[in-house]
Amino acid sequence: PSWCPIFGPDQSHFTVEHAMGTDLDQPVIIAILEFDSGPARLMIDGVHRMYRAMTEGRPTLPAHVLTIAETATIRVY
Repeated sequence: PSWCPIFGPDQSHFTVEHAMGTDLDQPVIIAILEFDSGPARLMIDGVHRMYRAMTEGRPTLPAHVLTIAETATIRVY
């Protein structure tokens, strides 16, 4: 799909106050996970920045996209 939800099932660490104070110039971090059906993207850092950007109508954010190999080095199974 061309979209994904920005919140997972546990929203206990999300606060609007924190989100509105984030630096939108700091890149979000996207991991690439490999599945039998192909690669999938997962934002692993930046939910508060994404919320602020959406609230302020900012259409893009800088992002650092990890490779599949980089993602594998930090993945916890």
